[in-house]
Amino acid sequence: MKSEFISEKLNGRRPNCTRKEYGEILAIHYAADDRTEARAQEEYREKGTKKYFKNGIMDRLSAKPYDFSLIDPKKASNDINNLTGDERSYYYGYYVLASEKIAMQIKYPSIKRLAQIGEIGYNDAQDSNISLEDLPEEIKGSKEYLEGYKKGLEEKIKKNKTK
Repeated sequence: MKSEFISEKLNGRRPNCTRKEYGEILAIHYAADDRTEARAQEEYREKGTKKYFKNGIMDRLSAKPYDFSLIDPKKASNDINNLTGDERSYYYGYYVLASEKIAMQIKYPSIKRLAQIGEIGYNDAQDSNISLEDLPEEIKGSKEYLEGYKKGLEEKIKKNKTK
């Protein structure tokens, strides 16, 4: 019979695995935790705290300009590259998630709208962070959106010429 140390006894029974096997299991567990933590950090860098997703979506669908400082002036930053977590969540909701919602509204016209698609296109043309190349195909192919976008660009050009 193999000799056992007292530390290896479990209520008088032998453990199911050796110390080496248990160490390997723990190493796998810690590696999985590291991957999970890395994924969570990456998601935070991209999406922020997720607290203001809905506000960002509602503002874009209502054809309001991007302005996080109206929602929470204390957490707003002036630097677009160093957004706070809450501001990043508003940014992600406004630019990414709202684009998906607009595409759904174009694809399925029966969905209730807060603003006309043309008004949203007009507002998007005023925003320098939105370009047609980055938008989903449904939006690029929408006549109503493109007409609003064109009007917005013309208005923006007129304002820049008068300055």
